[in-house]
Amino acid sequence: MARHFTVTLTSGTNIGPYTIYHTSSTNGNQALLYGTTNQATGLTLAQVQGGVLITVPDNATSVIFYNDNTQFISNCPTNIVEYPLSSGPTATPSATPPPTYGETPQPTPNATPVATPLPTDGSTPQPTPDATPQPTPDATPNATPAPTPNATPNATPVPSSTPVPSSTPTMHSWYVSMERVQSVDFCTTNYLASTHILSVSATHGGMLSNPVYYASDGSLFTGSPAKFRFVSSVQNLGSTDLTPPPYLNIDQNGIVIDVGTVNCNGGENPY
Repeated sequence: MARHFTVTLTSGTNIGPYTIYHTSSTNGNQALLYGTTNQATGLTLAQVQGGVLITVPDNATSVIFYNDNTQFISNCPTNIVEYPLSSGPTATPSATPPPTYGETPQPTPNATPVATPLPTDGSTPQPTPDATPQPTPDATPNATPAPTPNATPNATPVPSSTPVPSSTPTMHSWYVSMERVQSVDFCTTNYLASTHILSVSATHGGMLSNPVYYASDGSLFTGSPAKFRFVSSVQNLGSTDLTPPPYLNIDQNGIVIDVGTVNCNGGENPY
């Protein structure tokens, strides 16, 4: 069995790139992007600020947030923050189930995930969570990494910042049009954003490198990576109603591989 967590960088501006590991920061221990077989490596600052949904093995002992920037590594005392996981007593599962049959998933109370910001001024980050993770049927992450060897496994937040795993991410509604080979088609023809999809990101730019799902049954929403879709947070909005029209590309694995706006004079303006 695997466990799923969302890791979000809430402060800090180093460009990275970033990698998320489990148990130890060695090759072979990279976490996977949720719903895919892709490793959580080479992540951009925009991705980790938007929240990255990952999967780790059930026997993982920690989640490790790692800055791969060589200049940052040589100039700062540390480039990692490690959040220990523990297999405490089995708790009654209370995580919100994945969306089914068109339902819009509701956020779990107090389950807003945050991540440990890596320092940009050379200071050492102090770990503690900002929210209470929801338990999985087999293990409950310790939500209080207090700065003592004998941390109390309860839901009391400690004032500082750390990557906090969450078993159920909040999903956000988006609407996309049919695929087009040329993005400039959205400037000349009014394509409607009519298909309802879900993403862990509430922003257009934050959808990059994250999977998207059908709102109707929660399955992965796949596409052709070389084709474009007009995207909107409003259902049935037309592509000519926005200037410039936003677009995204979705690959065959359901991962958003490009986002940006259409240059109606020719080409795209990727983020």
